Amino acid sequence: MLGVILEIFIYILSAVAAALLIIGLIEPHMLVVERIKWQSGNTNNSSVFSKADNICFGQNSKNIRLVFLSDLHTEFNFLSPEQVCGQIISANPDAVVFAGDWTGKENTSQMEKAEIWRALLVETADKLQIPVVAVPGNHDREKTRKWLSDSSSGIKFLVNDTYAITAADGSIWHIHGLDDLKHGKPLVSASTIVDPEQTIAVAHNPDTLLQLNSQQSRFFLSGHFHGGQIWTPGHLEFRFLRREKIAAMGFRRGSFRYNGMNCYISRGLGCVVMPIRLFSKPELTILEISNHEV
Repeated sequence: MLGVILEIFIYILSAVAAALLIIGLIEPHMLVVERIKWQSGNTNNSSVFSKADNICFGQNSKNIRLVFLSDLHTEFNFLSPEQVCGQIISANPDAVVFAGDWTGKENTSQMEKAEIWRALLVETADKLQIPVVAVPGNHDREKTRKWLSDSSSGIKFLVNDTYAITAADGSIWHIHGLDDLKHGKPLVSASTIVDPEQTIAVAHNPDTLLQLNSQQSRFFLSGHFHGGQIWTPGHLEFRFLRREKIAAMGFRRGSFRYNGMNCYISRGLGCVVMPIRLFSKPELTILEISNHEV
């Protein structure tokens, strides 16, 4: 009897493992469009933040819409650039923001794939008359940095620098791109911060958030975690495979608030180490921010 129960248990366990493997192999092909709306407001030099699905952008608001991408990882990326760019066109944003990691390895094959993505992203942005802004990731080493920094790339590559964006309503917003925490030195210069209410800090590693405060920026965007990529009970993938402090604090993906800032961690587009995602589908994020002056 015990042998029969054990045999049934093994069959069930094998079936569950096979089902999870199939899901894990399918998910990297399934792009999800996430929609986030944030609101801030100047009231006696303080800020009020909310995340909602029904924010109405009024006449007294200054508004910006961004498409936010991260972690392309061409070596294990199963999305088509045409699919992603089609979503960008549908979103009609004021800018495309990319939070680093174009490839895992800077060999010829992967750089060629990354170039296909770069070219189509820039071509799409040119059609919409908007910029593509990017920051370096931990996999973006010397070759990638040089490639993106070239004036012919069409990318506004920010390493501890700020780029001004004019939104569709004429308001001016600033993207402050920070260097990678592992292979660089992220810095925020007070002279580059014009208005924290309309400054969006972008960095690859979410732990960069620990070096910022709401007097520098009210908003923070990052990637790097892949949403866990392979989900396990109790977030074991973070406990054993990652040492980032933000993850240990429970901020692993999606929208959250920290230190007076609205923050977002993207699940990214590609996979790292292995071509599998489990309950962490690749994402393109449409982010709308409204600064309502009272």
